[in-house]
Formats: sequence, structure tokens, C-alpha cells
Amino acid sequence: MKKTLWKDIFKSISKSKGRFVSIMGLMLLGSFALVGLKVTGPDMRSTGETYFNDLNVSDLTIISDLGLDENDEETIRKVKGADEIEFGYMKDVVLKDTNTSFRIFSDSENLSDYQLIEGKLPKEADEIALDQQYASKYNIGDTIEFTEKEEANGEKSLDRESFEVVGFIYSGEIISDVNLGQSTAGTGALKGYAVVTEEAFDSDYYMLARVSFEDTKNIDPYSDEYTDKIQAHKDDLSDLLKDQPEIRLAAIKKDYQEEIDDGQAEIDDGQAEIDEAKQEISDKQKQLDDAKKQLEDGKEEIEANEKKLNNQVADAQAQIDDGESQMSDAKTSISEAEDKLTDAKKQLDQGENTLDAKWEQLASAKQQLAMVKKSLANAQAQLQDGAYAIDKGRQQIAAGYEQIKSNEDELEKSEEKIHTAEQTLAQKQKEFDEKNQEYQENKQVFDQKNEEYKSKLAQVQKAQAELDAKKQELEKAKKQLETSIQDLQKEVDRLENKLADPQLSPEEKVKTIKQLEKTKQGLKEAQKEKEIFLKETYVPGKAELAAKQTALEAKKKELEKAEPALKEGEKELKAAKEQLDSAQKQLTKANQELATKKEALQTGQKQLAEGKKTLHEKEELLKEKEEEYQAGLEKYNAGVASYNESMNQYYAGLKQWQQGAEKLDKKSAEYQKN
Repeated sequence: MKKTLWKDIFKSISKSKGRFVSIMGLMLLGSFALVGLKVTGPDMRSTGETYFNDLNVSDLTIISDLGLDENDEETIRKVKGADEIEFGYMKDVVLKDTNTSFRIFSDSENLSDYQLIEGKLPKEADEIALDQQYASKYNIGDTIEFTEKEEANGEKSLDRESFEVVGFIYSGEIISDVNLGQSTAGTGALKGYAVVTEEAFDSDYYMLARVSFEDTKNIDPYSDEYTDKIQAHKDDLSDLLKDQPEIRLAAIKKDYQEEIDDGQAEIDDGQAEIDEAKQEISDKQKQLDDAKKQLEDGKEEIEANEKKLNNQVADAQAQIDDGESQMSDAKTSISEAEDKLTDAKKQLDQGENTLDAKWEQLASAKQQLAMVKKSLANAQAQLQDGAYAIDKGRQQIAAGYEQIKSNEDELEKSEEKIHTAEQTLAQKQKEFDEKNQEYQENKQVFDQKNEEYKSKLAQVQKAQAELDAKKQELEKAKKQLETSIQDLQKEVDRLENKLADPQLSPEEKVKTIKQLEKTKQGLKEAQKEKEIFLKETYVPGKAELAAKQTALEAKKKELEKAEPALKEGEKELKAAKEQLDSAQKQLTKANQELATKKEALQTGQKQLAEGKKTLHEKEELLKEKEEEYQAGLEKYNAGVASYNESMNQYYAGLKQWQQGAEKLDKKSAEYQKN
């Protein structure tokens, strides 16, 4: 049976030599391709390993958007198993007047060297070596200009933006010319890199740290062993640096907190001045209230004294008028007495009675004069009280003017302080507006980066879904071909077993042989179809998908790397927003208090004006009372003069009465004698 099979096989080959040669050729090509694929990977890995070793590429690179300070450096140096640690600078910029992003590194000492293709490496601060792919666009000696965006604090990392091209390089850290990675400048896609000296950077902190380890030497960088060791070192570094972001952020906040504290201190000083002005206004308000009360009390006392003076003047005037009337009556009585005395001389018989009557009249006149004197004394006392009240009113008005003058001076000082506080508050408002503008700009940048991150994340997720779908399609097609071949092979085995049956009739055997040939032909065609599918579709498709998956994984890592920075930026923006909100509340409160103080100052000025008006009115009233006092004094002096004149008349009448009495005694004696 086997001889028949081989005979059939050789007969098939001899009858279709072209097809046999073609199939053998395809099998040889497939074998060569398989051998090539098997050999290419190790050769590429060996080439890469040699390239990395020649350039002494670091095992791990630590990058910090906020910079690495001395504390970060000390922490990184504590990592176990480190062979070399080197710190450097980097900055993402764009070519001037374009969106083409460049990453500029500082030249390294030992780790991650650069392969010089043409020219030389930079030695001066104004020299630069560019990515080799830009050799067609720039020549050595040309000047290249960049644009660097300022940081949130207004500073730049590069000392200059214009450099002289002195060479072209390859980097061991960026090995692809197609996908160089992501950038924080321009469109977000890195398009080139360059290297300058450390002197070209103007920064207080390093931006990156390169680390190589002792246990990774002479180990294939593509091996699982290398990956495991690097992962272990990454875990160690992660543990060491897990608290560093908070520590670094705290240090930055401390640096800026000093500025914030200085601003807050100025706000507090302004607030203190406002509070002091408020207290002074309150004190002046109290003084104004006290002065107003004194004016009211003085007003009441002046009115009482005015009323008392009016009453006293009226009483004095009445007493003076009464005294004048009594003196007039006394004069009349004295005149009558004189007439009667004259008549007494003539009428001796009536002389004694007349003298007695005259004596009574003189006694009455004396009594009336005593009453006038008492009235004048009362009027004098009332005038003295009025003079005292007027003098006291003058003193109170003078004190009121002094108090108003003092309050005016204090109000002017308070007004000046409020003006100063307004200027300080305006300055603080300006500083707040600048900080708020800075916050809005940073927030806009963050929102833009966050949107870019979300967009890229969605693109990555979509691309991953498409890759997964294509992988499933390839595997499904392969599975269908394999299933078809397995079914055909089973049919061939069944037919061959059937032919091996000795009881099979010749007719059935011929029929079975035809079916077997047809099935084998179908099997060969299916196998050929599978080989073509594997060569032209499956293998290239898998390779393409693997390459896309690798690129996609790189994008995922970049996104994962960007996510903590976004979260940290969001946290910083939130803290800045809280500080701005707090400052806004303080400014609002200070404005409200300043408005209250202004209102109190206006009220004090209004009350001061009213006090001036009241003092002026009282001064005019006091002048009227002084005039009334002078009129009463003049009447009092006239009454005193009239009283003195009446007393002279009284003493003259008394003298006449004495003379008449003597004469009467003499005449009586003569009369008795006679």
C-alpha cells in the first residue's frame, strides 16, 4: 500500500514539475524568511546593546517638573546598588516663530553620552549640537533661535535663546526618529533634541537625574533578568521618593509663602492702620459727642442764665423804677416839709406839730431810700450774676471752639490715614489682581494640558480597541484556515483507511482514490492558502500590530507619567485658588471697614459743622445778652445816681428840720418866755 502511495506521489510530481518546483521554492522562501526573522531579533538586540554600552546609557532617569533640590539629590543618592548618579538640566522649547518643539539637554559627564556625527560637542554657553535629522536644515556655524515660555513665577530656565550650531549628534536615550515622545511645548509632540553646556541654563535646581546600577552591568538590556532588576530598583526609588513631591511642594510653597506673607503683612499693616484710623475716628466721635453734650449743657445753662438774668434785670428795673418813684415821693415830701417848715417859721403855734409831721415824712423818706438801696443792692447782685453767667458762657464758647479746632485737626489726621489706607488697599488690590491673573493663566495652561491628556487618553483607548479587534480578526482567520486544514486532513485519513480495507470492491476503490486525490488537492490548496495568509497577511499583520502595540504602550507610559504632574498641578491650582479666595475675603472686609470709617468720618465732619453752627448761634445770643446786660447796668447806674441825689435831698431836709427844730425850740422858749 505504501509503495502505491509513493508511486502515486512520484507520479504526481513528475506530471506537475512546475507546481512542485514552485511549492518547494515557496517553502524555501518561507524557511529563509523564518530564519531571517529568528536571526534579526537577536542581531538587533545585540546591536542595541552595543550602542547602549558605547554611550553608557543610564538605567533609569528621574525627571521632575518642579526641579530637584538638595533634599531630592540626597534622597536619590541613598538608592541601593547605584554605580553612578549624574544630575543635569533639560527644557522643552520651540523653534522661534513655529510650534516645532525641541528638548534641550545639558551635556553629561559620563552617563548617557551623545554620539557625535559631525562637528563637535558644545564647549561654550552659546554653542549647541542638534539632532542628526536636522543636518539637512542647518549647517555648522548657523544660528538657531528658540522661544521658551516663562514659568509661573516669570522666570526662564535657559540663559539665552540664540545658539551657534557646532555639531550634530545621536542620543542613546532617544533612538527613534519617528516617535521621539511627548513635549510640554509646541504641539505636544517632540520633533527634535539638542545638547548645550550647563552654563547655558539659569536654574537653581536640576531637572533630571540619571542612575546606573552595578548589578545591571553586562546583562542583556532586552532580557527578563534586566527588566526584573530595573523594576526592583524603580520600586526602591519609588519608596525613597514617595514623600519628595510633598516635601518639594512644601519647599516651593515656603519660598513663595514668604512673598505671600510679606503681602499679607502689608495687608495686615494696612488693616492695622485702618483699625487705628477707626479707633481714632471712634475717639474723635466720642470727643465730638462729649463736645456736643457740653454745648447742649452750655446751651441749657446759658438759657437758664439768660432766663435768670432777664428775671433779675426785670426785677432790678422794677426796683429801680420803684426807687425812683419813692425818691420822687421823697422829694415831694421834702419840698412839702420845707414849705411846712417855712410856714412853721411863720406859724409857731403850728411849728411843733409841723416839725413832727416833717420828721415823720423824713423818716418815711429814709425808709423808702433804704428800700431803694436794698433794691439797688439786689439789682447789683443780679447784674453780677448775669456778668458771671456771660463770662462763663464766653469761656464755654471759647472752649467749644478750641475743642472743635482740636477735633478738626484730629479729623484731618484721620482723613490722611484713611487716604493712606486707601492707597495701601489699592496696591494690595493690584497685587491681588496680578496674582489672580497669574492664577487664571496657569489654570488656562492646566486646562489645556488636561484636555490634551484626556484627548490623548481617548485616542490611546480607541487605538487599543482597534488593535484588539484586528488581533481577533487575524486569529479568527488563522483559526478558520487551521480548522479547514484539520477537517481536510481528517478526510484524507478516513479515505486512506478506507482504501486499506481489503474487502473494498474495485469500483469503490477507484471512486475512493478519486475522492482522496480531490481531498488531497483541496488540502494542498488550503495549506497553500494558509502559507500565503501567514506570509502575506498574518505575520506582517502581527508584526505591524506588535509595532503599533509597542508605540501604544509608549504613549500609555507617557500618559501615566503625565498624570501625576497633572494631579499635582491641579492640587497646586486648588491651593492657589484657596489663597486667592482668602485674600479676596480680606480685601472685601477691608473695603467694607474702610467704607464704614469713611461714613463715620463724614458723620463726624457733619456733626462738627453742626457744632460750629450751634456755637455761632450761641455766640450771637450771648452778644444779645451782653447788650441787655449793658442796658441793665446803665439803668442800675442811673438808679444809683438818683438814689444818691435823693439821699442828698434827704440830708438837706433833715438839716432844715434840725434848724427848724432849734428855731422852734428857741421860738418856743421865747414863746414860753413870752
